Amino acid sequence: MTEAVRKSRAVLIELYHRVVKLSTDKKDGDVYWNGENNLYPNEVERVVNSSPTAKRAAKIMAKFISGRGLTDETQDIIVNVDKNYKLSKIADLVAQDVSEQGGSWIHRGFGLEVDEITNEVKIVPKTLDVLDYCKVRKSKEDDNKYDSKIWLKDYTEKSSFGTKDKKAKWFYPLNNNQDVIIAQIKADYEEKKGTPTDNIAEMLPYYRGQVYYWNTTPKFKYALAPIDSVYNAADSEARIQTWENGEIRKGFLGKTAVLTQGLDEEIAKNIDKQIEEWLGESSNGIFRLDLESVEDITKVLHVIQLKAQIDPKLFSDMKKQLATTIMGAFNSIPELLVVSSSGSLFGTSGETYEQAKIFYNEQTESERWGLSETLTYMGFPCEIKPIVEPKIEITPSI
Repeated sequence: MTEAVRKSRAVLIELYHRVVKLSTDKKDGDVYWNGENNLYPNEVERVVNSSPTAKRAAKIMAKFISGRGLTDETQDIIVNVDKNYKLSKIADLVAQDVSEQGGSWIHRGFGLEVDEITNEVKIVPKTLDVLDYCKVRKSKEDDNKYDSKIWLKDYTEKSSFGTKDKKAKWFYPLNNNQDVIIAQIKADYEEKKGTPTDNIAEMLPYYRGQVYYWNTTPKFKYALAPIDSVYNAADSEARIQTWENGEIRKGFLGKTAVLTQGLDEEIAKNIDKQIEEWLGESSNGIFRLDLESVEDITKVLHVIQLKAQIDPKLFSDMKKQLATTIMGAFNSIPELLVVSSSGSLFGTSGETYEQAKIFYNEQTESERWGLSETLTYMGFPCEIKPIVEPKIEITPSI
C-alpha cells in the first residue's frame, strides 16, 4: 500500500461488488457477512464522513426523516432511563442511521404492566436503544427459515479507537408473541442463574431483549446505503480535499524568503529571532539565505513573498459535478438545502427556499412513514411531525 493511500481518509472500495455470504468462521456465530470483507458499513461510514457534500446531505436527510419531532403525547416518553433517551431521541438516531446506512438496528427491552380492565399482568415493551450499525450482523436462519440471532460485535481487527471488543453479544430477533417472549426470558434466566421459576419479575432482569432490523431496501439481506451508487464520486471529492490540503501545507502558499548579505553568525541569529517575532505563527513558512558580502549596503536585507502555486479553479467544475451526483443519491435533495453559500441559500428568495423544502419533504415521506410504522410495530405508537406541514386547501362554498 502506498504512502498516499495510507494517509487518505477514504479508501477506494468498489461497493457495487458487495457480497453477502455466510461466514465460515465459527467464532462469528455463522453470521452473514455484509460485504466482501464484512466491513461494508464501516466503508460507508468512512466515505460519508470524508465527503463534505455527502455528510451535509445525510444530515439534512435525517432531519427531514425525523421531522420536527413526534406528536405532543409521545414526544417526551422516556424509553431509556440509563441514557436518558426520549422516544423522540430514538427517532432521531434511527433517522441518522437510515440516511447514512439505509437501515437501523433497534433494541427493545421489556417490563411488566397490569391491565386496568382485566388486572392481568402483561409483558410489554418498555425500553428502546439504537445499536451501533457497523457492529451488527444477522446469523444463519434456523430450520424454519426464521432469523435466529442478531450479533453485536466489532468485526474490524481493531476499532476506530484502537481497541478490540472483548466479548460479543447476541439478541433475539423481534417477536411480539407473548409465549415466545416468555420462553426467551426463561432460556436467558436458565443460562445465567439456573432453573427457571414462575416469577417473571424475578427472571426479567436477565433477559437480553430483542432487536428489530429496519431495512429500507428489503430485497437485500442488508440495507444498501444511499451513498452506494455514488461511492466513487464521494471518494473523489474527499481526495480532492486531501490533495488541496497537501498543496497548502507543502507548497509555496504564504511562504516568505529573506535574503541577507555579509552577516556574521551572531547578527544572523538575532535577525532570525526578530523575523520570527514579526511573523508570529507563520514563521515556519520562512526561508532565509545569507549571500556573500557585497559593497552595496542597500542589498544587505531583501524580502521576497513567493506567489501561491494553487489554482483555485483547477477542480471547480469537477467539484460541482461531483456534488450534484452525490446529492442525487440522497433522495434527490435540492442543492439549495445543502449548499449555503451567498450565491445559493442567502441569495435566494424565501419562496424558492420554501418550495425546495416542500419538494424534499415529499421525497422523504416514505422514510418518515416507515420510521413511524417501525416504532409503532415495536410497541411505541407515534406520529412524526414533518418539517413542512401539508397545506389544506379549502374550497369556498358558493
